[in-house]
Amino acid sequence: MKKITSTQDFKRNYYHDIPGEMPWQDTPVQVYPLAQHISFLKLPTALIKIDYHFLLFIESGSMVHQVGNEVHTLEGPTVLYVTAGSIIAVEKIVAPLKGYFILMEDKVMSLVLSNQNALGLITVQSLLKVTENIQQWFNHISFLLYEELTQQTPNPEVAHGLVQALLNKYLQLADTNKIQSRTELLAYQFKQLVYKHFMDHKSPQYYADALHISANYLNRCVKNVFNKNAKILILEIVILNSQLLMWNKDKSIAEISYELNFEDPSYFARLFKKITGQTPSAYQLTILHSLS
Repeated sequence: MKKITSTQDFKRNYYHDIPGEMPWQDTPVQVYPLAQHISFLKLPTALIKIDYHFLLFIESGSMVHQVGNEVHTLEGPTVLYVTAGSIIAVEKIVAPLKGYFILMEDKVMSLVLSNQNALGLITVQSLLKVTENIQQWFNHISFLLYEELTQQTPNPEVAHGLVQALLNKYLQLADTNKIQSRTELLAYQFKQLVYKHFMDHKSPQYYADALHISANYLNRCVKNVFNKNAKILILEIVILNSQLLMWNKDKSIAEISYELNFEDPSYFARLFKKITGQTPSAYQLTILHSLS
């Protein structure tokens, strides 16, 4: 599995011919101008499971970006927020691409956002088109953040304040201040829990217990919001993660099924085909062709 836990991991796996003077950061908040980095990026990237949150601000240009099962064409001016634990890939970039990529570790999010706003980030529409005035605002604050973090001794309080401004503006634009229904909140909380615990827990009852509701009520909430039942959503997330594991050519289908805590590889294979329309072996062949 391509599990990226630091900029060093990402640089090692997805960059080529990097100049020695490329300014990398090693702080809980990091910001990088897109124009400085896109020419060194190997495309398309494999599926990546990220352990950080990020805000992608595209001032101009466009890119094709996958988040989970959804593929977005991002055309500036656009802002995209992606939460930690998500599975992403970059498929295509149309230069010149201008804007900023802002990376935030978990501990930063807990410092700069209230619990209510942190939950709001989960439930909002992740992709936002913005006006020219808002584009200029994001560009200015992102530039100030970049200037702060590239100083010899960055001030974390200043950096956190700027990140807080960016995230709160994003939330304001996404109109999350309106009262959300209990159904929506429970459905999104369920989805977040599944991303954290799908390896060990594939039963809706586990998540219903964690949310202190009945399995039937959980299923109604999930179906109302995502138009599918809780069990299907769990299995889709499991299979999406199995696709990550298949990028490791040294692992057999059986090994992957055991790693995901399936006792019967043939059941895993049937489930994979039901969700994706392909057998695991056929999917591995598409990976090999994409790498050749």
